[in-house]
Amino acid sequence: YRCRKPVHEWRMWVIKLKARHHLFAKCFWPIYTWRKHTRATTLARQKSRFLVRVLDVYIQLRNFRAWSKVHRAKYVPRHMGDAFHKETLAINKEASFLWWRRWSKRKRHLNRQWLLKGMRLHGDHNLETSWRALVVWRYWLYLRKIVKHRADQYWRVVTAHRSEAIEEAKKRKYTKGKGRKGKRGSTSPSPALRDLSDP
Repeated sequence: YRCRKPVHEWRMWVIKLKARHHLFAKCFWPIYTWRKHTRATTLARQKSRFLVRVLDVYIQLRNFRAWSKVHRAKYVPRHMGDAFHKETLAINKEASFLWWRRWSKRKRHLNRQWLLKGMRLHGDHNLETSWRALVVWRYWLYLRKIVKHRADQYWRVVTAHRSEAIEEAKKRKYTKGKGRKGKRGSTSPSPALRDLSDP
């Protein structure tokens, strides 16, 4: 009896399970099949939507890649040229700054030397120039005075006999300077003075 009870229970469980399978096959199989079909259709629709989005993204990425190639082919050399120009400007700026620094240092040294020695040299040069100008001016005044005196003295003398008249005046001045005393002898007048004595 102890061995028959488990076998009987197992037999009853198998009968119920078979009846349940038969009931499901007859009543619930269309519902099950419809559910599987609906799930497959929904999944296929979702996959198609996903693939459409993937295709759009792929087309966009392809266009972006093509545009990137065009951009690199067109603008990369320009950017390289701009970078080279900027580097050249930086080099020229540094060279110009170094040149300006040397020039300012040299100018500062020249200004210091000018303050130490150049002002004195400039003053000496101005003094020498002024002294020369004063000497020339004084000599010009002296010559002007002499010319005026001689013009007043010999203005009636003919040009051809002017040298003789000048020699005669020198002789008179020499004799007057010596301070001779006594009666001067009679001297014959020069042709120039003879011309002056004639009316």
